[in-house]
Amino acid sequence: MTEPRKPVRIRVMLVDDHALVRAAVTQAITAADVEIVGAVATAEEALQVALSVRPDVLLVDIDLPGMDGVQLVRELAPRLPETRIVMLTVSTSDRHLLDAMRNGAIGYLTKDISPDALAAARCAAPTRAIWPWTSASLHISSADWWRSPGMPRPRPTTRSWPL
Repeated sequence: MTEPRKPVRIRVMLVDDHALVRAAVTQAITAADVEIVGAVATAEEALQVALSVRPDVLLVDIDLPGMDGVQLVRELAPRLPETRIVMLTVSTSDRHLLDAMRNGAIGYLTKDISPDALAAARCAAPTRAIWPWTSASLHISSADWWRSPGMPRPRPTTRSWPL
């Protein structure tokens, strides 16, 4: 008789300078298949912790003290190619979205997302996710959006990926 398979756990790390946000996100996404492996307030802390714990998914705010979230993505994406980096921010700026995606983020979520949609996003992390639909999501099919030193070129597409 074979033993039942253990469920695959998604190892998630949070980077946000607000303790309340880290606690709320932890509560929203914690489930039997999610393990929070780190929750830090700065990009500098995130560099150390992420390289140590090697999360499956890294949720990153853009507006961080010191190094910002896009700079963090630029540093970590080539060093942790197996980690899916998703921005979780208040910014709806096309520039922020495109900078994050160009530098290795696979998704961009705004903090006005519902807790249920955020929980569902953990399942979408292996694919690209942009939520909500922003004007920038219409531009990611342009030839230049993916360019970043050392990053592989994703398949071209003319659509965004919903959650």
